[in-house]
Amino acid sequence: MKRFLVFLMIFVAASCSKTEESPYMKLAQQKFDVSADGETVSLEISANVRYSVINDMEWAELKEVSSQGGTTVYSLTLSANSVTEQRVGTVRFIGERVTPLKVTVTQREFVPTGIDVTALNVTFDATSVVLNVYGEKNWTVSVDNSAFVPSVTSGSGNGSISLTFPENTTFSPVVANVTVTMGGVDYVCVVTQGAAPSPDNPVDLSAQGTANCYIVSQRGYYKFRAGVRGNGVEVTSTPEIDADITPARASVLWATFNTGTAPESANAIIKDVTLRDGYVVFGTEMTRLVYGNAIIAVYDNNGAILWTWHIWVRPAEKTVSCGDTQWLDYNLGALSDVISETSVNNFLAVGFYYQWGRKDPLLSITGEVYGGSHSEIAVAGTQFPAKETVSDKSTVGYSIANPQSHFLTEDKNHNLCDWVWLPNGNMEAHKNDLWGGTGAAKTSKTMYDPCPVGYSVPSAKQVDALKSANFAKRPASVFYVGDEAFKFVFTGGLSGRNNLGYLYFDATHYFTSDVSGSSGKTFKFTTSISYAGTIQRSFAFPIRCVKE
Repeated sequence: MKRFLVFLMIFVAASCSKTEESPYMKLAQQKFDVSADGETVSLEISANVRYSVINDMEWAELKEVSSQGGTTVYSLTLSANSVTEQRVGTVRFIGERVTPLKVTVTQREFVPTGIDVTALNVTFDATSVVLNVYGEKNWTVSVDNSAFVPSVTSGSGNGSISLTFPENTTFSPVVANVTVTMGGVDYVCVVTQGAAPSPDNPVDLSAQGTANCYIVSQRGYYKFRAGVRGNGVEVTSTPEIDADITPARASVLWATFNTGTAPESANAIIKDVTLRDGYVVFGTEMTRLVYGNAIIAVYDNNGAILWTWHIWVRPAEKTVSCGDTQWLDYNLGALSDVISETSVNNFLAVGFYYQWGRKDPLLSITGEVYGGSHSEIAVAGTQFPAKETVSDKSTVGYSIANPQSHFLTEDKNHNLCDWVWLPNGNMEAHKNDLWGGTGAAKTSKTMYDPCPVGYSVPSAKQVDALKSANFAKRPASVFYVGDEAFKFVFTGGLSGRNNLGYLYFDATHYFTSDVSGSSGKTFKFTTSISYAGTIQRSFAFPIRCVKE
């Protein structure tokens, strides 16, 4: 941007000989090299023509100081350079009937002296920081906290200091003042290590919204609102189920590593579960984060379950883009996204199984996904009860109070194969809106949606889009979408009928929020095809959540 524009007219008197003088314009100096601190330089120009002056430096101010005869002096005041790169600017003189002239100004870069930062804030579990020292002289290092040990105590010129220290296990911040003395001047950096998480200051997982699942990826103490079922959006087909509740107590119902080995106790994944000030409060293991899944239940004064929440302890969440949809990187409840055509640990990518429309997970499998024998993942805590045959007590309200029940129909045609009891097989009694409705009628996420905050069960339209996204199998056991960053594995599922057990280990069905008649809509992979399908609502399959 041009900072300054001056027009100057020079009038030249005729000489005694009345001979017209040739036009000219001359600069006394055309290049300046100035310090980073900033300074004022003089520009002197002699001319007998009219000219304009253009300053293109925002960091310099141009002023006329004096003018006598055909000579004019300007002052150019340059501000200090605060960046570590030199900067170059020009002042241009453009005159009539003469060659334009310019003054080039080069200002040297800022050379820091001392420490690169004056304050550093690190988390409670950080154990090191690095400070950079700048200068041309000898320097020494001192620290006023003996737990913070510098890698060096002295040096010369530019260098670095690595500061190591233990994790903070106290509930108060730890502070260390690092002093670098150079040329008789002290440069201080204040390092503040955060306090260890405490039950009195838990992170609010529900601050951005409530849900039936919360992801935890760091050690600490957490809380979420206990008086809201799911996301609080009630469903038209269950007017008897209010979103608001008033729990009397809370505890871990069950926990799992998603393997054949059960945790030592229900509190092995999360601990210290309490109900306080309208929130469920809990903590993780403070020495080492333990990946797994835990279900927290809240109860009324009579000991009946009012609601349950899924705490998913896993690596930090990521999303994978496909078309206009952002997909969660793991199946809901899975503990790995590492999928291999030959791995025997692919079952860690399966996650939980869900009957259509329910928020509560059922156990999936452990062991080889594609063949061989299968068994349920092991749990600690309240064991899963025997499977229940669908009857007139199989209502949504009953399923809330009995979250571990797996409701099974007697045969293929019984009660239209819904886990919810349909009086006389009445199609109108289907609860089509449990996960938000179907097709054009789909509204939003509901309080029965099992996905974490910010995610929901995908619609059939979102799942169908996978098929047009370069969907391929390599080989038949693993499916890829697009650039192969988006993987699906055969997961199997649970039958919805008493006469069947695990099934479909040569395929997988992912449930969507949509229904078709008495069935839930799915997206199905087999060894040879992938397509949108339907299956009875009493069956249970994985869910891959999508961004809302």
